[in-house]
Amino acid sequence: MAASIAWNDPSTPVLTNAEVLVSSESDLSSEIDLNGCVGLFGVGVTMTYNASATVAAVLRVYAKIDGTNYSDEPVYERTMALRDVGSAHQQYFPFPIPAQCVKVAVYNGDGTYTITSLTAHAHKNVLSAS
Repeated sequence: MAASIAWNDPSTPVLTNAEVLVSSESDLSSEIDLNGCVGLFGVGVTMTYNASATVAAVLRVYAKIDGTNYSDEPVYERTMALRDVGSAHQQYFPFPIPAQCVKVAVYNGDGTYTITSLTAHAHKNVLSAS
């Protein structure tokens, strides 16, 4: 058998059914251990913007740079598309590996409307024996 690179099973979400109030950030996700991850990791986000929302959300990645404490500032930020307002939609974002452990959060910059049904999954690019 030759080794290859494969995405892991993202069946365990790191943030589940969260609500992001106006002009605020969601709770941090559970810890994503990137040990064994090769090259990139990704975050898949499913959420629902209010049907009248006008400001896109921002996915933020926080890293445990020193191995003990998480950064106060995100190491990566990615503005999500403002689409399918009023309906659930999915987006995926790949990132380089900044540290062994990361957590993610979503910032809602809309000052009027709440984001609902937010779920985030971690995808790790790992070596596979097959």
